[in-house]
Amino acid sequence: MNTAIPSVVLLVCIAVCTSEGKSLPVLRCRCAQVTKVLNRNTIARIATAVKIAPVPYCSKTEVIATLKDGSSLCLDPDDNTTKTILKVIKITKQKRSITMASTSSTVVENTTSSSSPTTPN
Repeated sequence: MNTAIPSVVLLVCIAVCTSEGKSLPVLRCRCAQVTKVLNRNTIARIATAVKIAPVPYCSKTEVIATLKDGSSLCLDPDDNTTKTILKVIKITKQKRSITMASTSSTVVENTTSSSSPTTPN
């Protein structure tokens, strides 16, 4: 009886089972618990907030706020304060993009007007 094939299969199984750090990531919700009550100090420390829609491995909507110190906080997506924070951040991003666009067009206009040839007197 040929034992080469079962031996190779056994070795492959052992190699797969004992490999360290090569396992597949466990997909799950990012927020185990949400913060339902926010005080003024916490709201003032929020730098950005992202609303994450439900995905196959997490059936709930999540809102993750990144604080100015780099830490993150999970907010209740149904809370009115969270909805207001998301609106304010969205409006702020829109204003920044409009300001950046107008600033870059002004710079382009200034460089094109300053590069026009001058006639000596």
